[in-house]
Amino acid sequence: MPHYLREWIFPAILFLIGLFIPIDETGFGGPGVYIAKFFIGIGCALVGMFFQTIFSYVIVSAIRGRMGFLKGEKRHLSVILMLAAEVVKADGKIDDREIKVIKERLSKDFKEERVEGYMKEFQLYLDIDESLSEMCKIVHNDFNESAKAHLMYLLIHLATADGLLSDSELEIIRKIAKYSRIKSATYFHVFKTFEFKREQNFRQKSQQQSGQRKTRPSVTELRKAYELIGVAENATMDEIKKAYRKLAKIHHPDKVSHLGEEHQNIAKEKFQIIVDAYDTIKEKRGV
Repeated sequence: MPHYLREWIFPAILFLIGLFIPIDETGFGGPGVYIAKFFIGIGCALVGMFFQTIFSYVIVSAIRGRMGFLKGEKRHLSVILMLAAEVVKADGKIDDREIKVIKERLSKDFKEERVEGYMKEFQLYLDIDESLSEMCKIVHNDFNESAKAHLMYLLIHLATADGLLSDSELEIIRKIAKYSRIKSATYFHVFKTFEFKREQNFRQKSQQQSGQRKTRPSVTELRKAYELIGVAENATMDEIKKAYRKLAKIHHPDKVSHLGEEHQNIAKEKFQIIVDAYDTIKEKRGV
């Protein structure tokens, strides 16, 4: 059942209970009794929604915060593995590095024997075709925003495991984001993070091969750094600092400290890339 329907079950029950609460009918004429009962039912429903909200955001978040991303979405792990399989198959070949990404992520949340079982399940999904729209419908209905963001991060990480992002892989990721109704800002920022990281890794690898201690960022890497921070290349340093601080407030690891170690580790990884992009711009400007 979609989460937006489940959220109304408890308030609806309390509303019905409110309709049957006995009241002193003295002073009520005709339909006045039913109107009074209706408002009592509305009041009960509002109280129910209030306590349900507290339960959802405090108790449930605390419980799920002790779990990793995949373990927290254990009910829907099959859907995650199916989507991952669609990304792996998108370019027409199955790369061992992509399989390794899936296994490493599973290993962070499950014991070895269970990881092997899930990997066998993943291998099965590589051989069959599933309805992408139906899988994404489950993501849209049952995944919260945090889980959607981590799912997008996992899929893009998976697609770029071989160092390349083919048009077919990009297209399947775009479809997943669209069908799952993942916010465009979430999709684009995660994507820009990987683009900058790829350019940075390329420079570092070239630097190691040439034996040089340090090389300057390439034109492409610098451009990706500006895009990740979210400013134009001719922006003032004050504008850049303002944009960076805004991103830091949103993506700082402390923002997800309540979600558990796995969420925090991913947040640290993403935040460090943002810091690197900011440092790249400062280095170019001699700040």
